[in-house]
Amino acid sequence: VVVEEGSHDELMARALRLAISTFDDVGTAPIVFIQGTSLLLDGIGSEDPEVTIETLRTLLRMIEEKKRLVQLLDEYLGGEGITVVIGSEHHTPDLRRFSVIAATYSGGGSTGAVGVIGPTRMKYSRAINAVDTLSQAINRMTGRSDV
Repeated sequence: VVVEEGSHDELMARALRLAISTFDDVGTAPIVFIQGTSLLLDGIGSEDPEVTIETLRTLLRMIEEKKRLVQLLDEYLGGEGITVVIGSEHHTPDLRRFSVIAATYSGGGSTGAVGVIGPTRMKYSRAINAVDTLSQAINRMTGRSDV
C-alpha cells in the first residue's frame, strides 16, 4: 500500500482527533460502588412499619439509577466531615422514608464519598461510626494525613 505523505499526515491527524473525542468523557463520569443491598431485605416482615415493599422499591430504583444517587450525594455533601440527612430533610418526597449518612474522602488525585442509606429508624451511632471509620481509612490509604 502506497500512501502519499500529505494524506498520511491528514489520516494521522484525523485518527488523533477521533481518539481524543472518544476519550474526552473517560474519567469524568462518577464511579459508583454499591454493597449490601441484600441487607435491605432484612427489615421486611419486621416490626418496623417503614420497611415495606414500596419503600424498598423506591430505594432500589434509586440505586439502579446511579446518576440519581450521585446527584443526591452531591446535593448533600458540601465539605469535610460527616453529613446526616434524616427523612423529612430530603428535598424529594419519595426519599423522606430514608436517611443518608455520608462523608467525603480525597487523596491520591481522587475524591469521593462513602455512605449509608437506610430507613429513618436505623441505628445512627453504628452507621455514623462505620462511615467515619471508612472515610478516614480511605484518606490514610490515599495519602491524606490531615484528617
